[in-house]
Amino acid sequence: MKNNLKIKYLLSLIVISGLGLSIFTLETASAFVGESGSEAWVFTAGGGFESSPAIGDVDGDGQLEIIIGSFDGYVYCLNATDGVEKWNFNTGAAIACSPTIVDANQDGEMEVIIGSTNDQLYCINGTDGLQLWDFSASSMFLAGISAGDVDNDGDIEVLAGSFDGNLYCINGSNGVEKWNFPTGGGCWISSAPSIGDVNRDDQLEVIIGASDGSENNKHYCVNGTDGVQIWNFTAEAAMSSCPAIVDIDGDKKMEIYIGSDDDNLYCLNGANGVQKWNFTTAASVRASPSIADVDGDGCLEIVITSYDDNVYCLNGLTGIMKWVYTTGSFIASSPAIADVDGDGSLEIVLGSNDHKVHCVNGKTGVHEWNYTTGGNVYSSPAIADVDGDGKLEIVVASQDNKVYCLLAGGNPWAIPGPWPCLGGSPLHHFNIYDQDGDDLPDHLENTIDLDPQNVDSDFDGMPDDWEVSFILDPTDGLNNLTDNDGDGLKNVWEYGNRTIPSNSDSDDDGLMDGDEINLYLTNPTITDSDFDGLSDGNEIFTYFTNPISSDTDSDELFDGDELNLFFTDPNDFDSDDDEMPDGWEISYNFDPNSASDAALDYEGDELTNLEEYYHDTDPTDSDTDNDWMPDNWEILYNFDPINASDAALDYDSDGLTNLEEYLLDTDPTNSDLDGDSMPDNWEILYNFDPSLASDAGLDFDEDGLTNLEEYNYNTDPTDSDTDNDWMPDNWEISYNFSPNNASDAALDYDEDLLTNIEEFLLDTDPTNSDSDDDGMPDGWEIVYNFDPNNSSDAVLDYDEDGITNLEEYNQNSNPNSKEEENLNPTTIIGAGAGAILLFVTAGIIGAAIGKNSK
Repeated sequence: MKNNLKIKYLLSLIVISGLGLSIFTLETASAFVGESGSEAWVFTAGGGFESSPAIGDVDGDGQLEIIIGSFDGYVYCLNATDGVEKWNFNTGAAIACSPTIVDANQDGEMEVIIGSTNDQLYCINGTDGLQLWDFSASSMFLAGISAGDVDNDGDIEVLAGSFDGNLYCINGSNGVEKWNFPTGGGCWISSAPSIGDVNRDDQLEVIIGASDGSENNKHYCVNGTDGVQIWNFTAEAAMSSCPAIVDIDGDKKMEIYIGSDDDNLYCLNGANGVQKWNFTTAASVRASPSIADVDGDGCLEIVITSYDDNVYCLNGLTGIMKWVYTTGSFIASSPAIADVDGDGSLEIVLGSNDHKVHCVNGKTGVHEWNYTTGGNVYSSPAIADVDGDGKLEIVVASQDNKVYCLLAGGNPWAIPGPWPCLGGSPLHHFNIYDQDGDDLPDHLENTIDLDPQNVDSDFDGMPDDWEVSFILDPTDGLNNLTDNDGDGLKNVWEYGNRTIPSNSDSDDDGLMDGDEINLYLTNPTITDSDFDGLSDGNEIFTYFTNPISSDTDSDELFDGDELNLFFTDPNDFDSDDDEMPDGWEISYNFDPNSASDAALDYEGDELTNLEEYYHDTDPTDSDTDNDWMPDNWEILYNFDPINASDAALDYDSDGLTNLEEYLLDTDPTNSDLDGDSMPDNWEILYNFDPSLASDAGLDFDEDGLTNLEEYNYNTDPTDSDTDNDWMPDNWEISYNFSPNNASDAALDYDEDLLTNIEEFLLDTDPTNSDSDDDGMPDGWEIVYNFDPNNSSDAVLDYDEDGITNLEEYNQNSNPNSKEEENLNPTTIIGAGAGAILLFVTAGIIGAAIGKNSK
């Protein structure tokens, strides 16, 4: 019978320790609804709060209660589900002490231990709030209380420090003092004691801090059996911080972390109290440290707060800072650590004297949210699933006389809360030593014949604490194969899947846990496995949608939104059968329940909405890719209306980009839109009309060449002399000269001593040295001022010497002089013809200019 009571006591401890999950069926609880950090309920007392809330099933009704003390002198027991008061106990004086929940007398029922500023320590019946015993000191109790079997006699002891400087060890059954440890020298104690086997001698020790406000500022390690001092550590100022005890590096040696008013956090060797390292802040460190692997790197971090307004995350091994977060005022609240929002990583929650509760990302120290109260928040938050809905809540109190329950939303089983409140346990037992880390204190494991060094004492694949939390026997190695709730999952599978072995439908979604895993492949711990706004059961049995696909019909709308927001069919990709998917219509503000909008053209680009869908264009933007070419124009010519790069391409290789073709209204797939054999870009270059074929036969520059001929000869149709050599293009072309090469003007193609330009100016044939076929070369005639285009001058005798001009040429005589005979005309031309020709040329050029200007 006594062992059964001990198991029941153990169950009461595990009800929310670390994991924050109630082991009982909450018959009247209903899930809170709201965003993380929003308010679930508020309780108002007659005074402010510095006390931190403790959470547990104190009255054995299967639901959690919240215990807290107030400055109005009352201890309040609140229903955790709705914040309604169940009972209160009046101490008659202000309470700053945080309560502890424990089966102090081992009668199978929970008691509340709390101290008051009237110098009294009280043990209160958790069921009705009646006093069981009290203990008197010579000064007030300000700090928290610890409880455990510190002397290994099988009974629970209560450990409390008083402002009178004494650490008291009190029999939990009757309140009788077993021993006390006086710190002496006018010291006071404002630190809660911590319990652990710090020197690995298989006996529990108690760690407590004391100060006289001057030079005597020490933390003491005393033997749990008799209160004899083992060692002490001296700091430079008072130490109000409750010590945190942990084997930080896995070497089976304990480290102790203590904050001090000298602005430091100290890491001490648990065996001898020797300092290993310290971290210095800018003000007092009065809140208790919290310990967890907050960034998921496999190593423990230490999280502390300071009166310098900051939260610090430190490497637990070295004390090196990883990040810092700043609030709006000094911080006396100890951080709580848990996966608050269910995102798979840890958050840190704390109160500050800026009146706010802050939630900080554990990996980065980045602010996630805050909640504003009406006063300073000295109280340390506690995190647990207080209403049994499978989601975490945060309970915290403020000096505005209120206790707040805030929504968190995280799954208690996703990442078990490593440090969910002050002291690491919602029951406030303050570091009761747990060698195997299974959330069962060693002395309790020994009490019910469990192995304190093995998380699974019966080797059944289910951790001891998990079995205890769900009222399974942790010493029965065969209960892993039973199915207590008949849901098709053996207990060991329930553990592996994080389901509740006593509830066939752990997430209350209308599906048996076994069916979710084996048949539907849904998550049995989440009501809505695909997060589409519909419970798994409703998807399967009511709406016939896929419970593991948020968008059953792949129309880019959540199933829940289709049913509740858009009133479309979550099983039909196109509810109105207009060939446009529901999600696409919604994205453009069309009506997914009206087929008529398929034929509309919303932005007037000559594409219907349906055509826009087929071409993946934006029906509200006539130029989807913003390339200045309208969608319909691009589609007409088989370009890509959602790729702006094709604007710079030249599809028909006519020298015009596609964009230029659009702007000029030409065909980007045809280099000659009007079929006049002149490319569009050439016509555009010379300001012709690329859509008008008749301009091919025109002669814009009146050079005797049509525009088409100019294109073919590669000449400028707007300039009669493309190469500016004074020879018109048509004249050069007629004689097979190059109208694009000015150098041929100086050539003498027919070797008649006249350059081509002179031939043009003289209107002679540059390919015939005797243009008038009179037997006298053109150049010779020009030298003697004859007409090279009139053959009649060949028979004339200008110098009346009886010899015709032709005979003069043939005899190499001067046809203009009787005396000058037998002259070499080449010599004459070489010597004087240049001047003669220059004169002649100058006269002709004027006429040529006038001719060319027509």
